[in-house]
Amino acid sequence: MGSRLFVEYWMMPHDAISLCASAVDFARKMGADRPHLDVIPVFVEIKVSTVQQAGEPIALTLERAIRPERLCPLYTNVFTMLPPVDPSLLLHVRSLPRIRVERVEQGSALMDLCDICSRGPTVGDQISNLKCGHAFHSHCVVRWLVRSNLCPTCDAQEHNLRIPKVNAPAEESLASLSVS
Repeated sequence: MGSRLFVEYWMMPHDAISLCASAVDFARKMGADRPHLDVIPVFVEIKVSTVQQAGEPIALTLERAIRPERLCPLYTNVFTMLPPVDPSLLLHVRSLPRIRVERVEQGSALMDLCDICSRGPTVGDQISNLKCGHAFHSHCVVRWLVRSNLCPTCDAQEHNLRIPKVNAPAEESLASLSVS
């Protein structure tokens, strides 16, 4: 797993190192029992808890909770390539700048509403700016840019890379592919 994945969850470096070490230890133990396998499948589940801040209404806490659909799709990480995305396009969406919203005022200064999902920024969100200057939730704009090369707000060209052709059923399954 790349370090970018851990940033999605605000994991501290020592927690990330511990998680990776545990996964590697587990894989080694499984590999010792199955020497005929070239690949040892390892499933790592990360449980994420959102803590209600003092004086924060529960509705706002639930709104900023980290959920799979609010994370960048799994296929933007190095270890998987679903759907078949042009490596240059993958590199482009992975290199978009991300700003973590730490205060409501900071989020409002970055953008009022995301033109893709029509929601405002909340504490914990990551915001990305396109070349034209428009800002969106990072998870929203990544999904957008693997389907379109234009800014969803002003239609300015963001990239000129090949967009994968996805049929409707596959597109629905892609929408559910998120880090969880």
